[in-house]
Amino acid sequence: MATILYFVRHGESVTNVDGIFTGQLDFPLSELGYRQADLLVNYFKDVKIDKIYASDLGRTCATIAPTAKEHNLEIIKDKRLREVYAGNWQGEKFTYIQENFNEDYIKWRTEIVDARCTGGESFKELSERVYQALLDIISENQGKTVIVVSHSNPIKTITLRSEHPTMTDKEKVVAPPNTSVTKIIYEDGKFKLINKGDISHLESINKEIKQRFA
Repeated sequence: MATILYFVRHGESVTNVDGIFTGQLDFPLSELGYRQADLLVNYFKDVKIDKIYASDLGRTCATIAPTAKEHNLEIIKDKRLREVYAGNWQGEKFTYIQENFNEDYIKWRTEIVDARCTGGESFKELSERVYQALLDIISENQGKTVIVVSHSNPIKTITLRSEHPTMTDKEKVVAPPNTSVTKIIYEDGKFKLINKGDISHLESINKEIKQRFA
């Protein structure tokens, strides 16, 4: 019995704006992030959602709150859906990380499957905890439609798993945009990617951003 999973990355956070590797630190959405959260409602307006799960960090819960209200659903929080524990990188600007942990950072950017945040979690460890959380969610929601709100790297792991089940792909894994939706169907023990990083619901904001920097 197929389970439909909609993976949503949180909206733009204040640390996204400042170029900081947030990891598991808890920072709020930016002003734009809250607007993205409001527009996310439009994506799901005609979709029957049975459950909503989210990382317990504030930026994920704030992103899905308007949608949860629209569908009259509670947000079920699961710590296993958190962003990667980034160790020495947490709360640091990407420029600082590149200068001080260059070898680990280059590997994270180019061969993420075998990479580890300095002093923190590896991509494989992250992938395993997210995978176990998803198996529990799927077990409780067979044949249902579920939203899972998480972060860039957790969504990378499940996208990679759906495209390359052996997790041996060495290519750079592209980060999903803020408030993007990735649809995956789980059936017969396999993840099937339907679409990736959909931001069609953010068109009005994306045009505004392009104009701002034109």
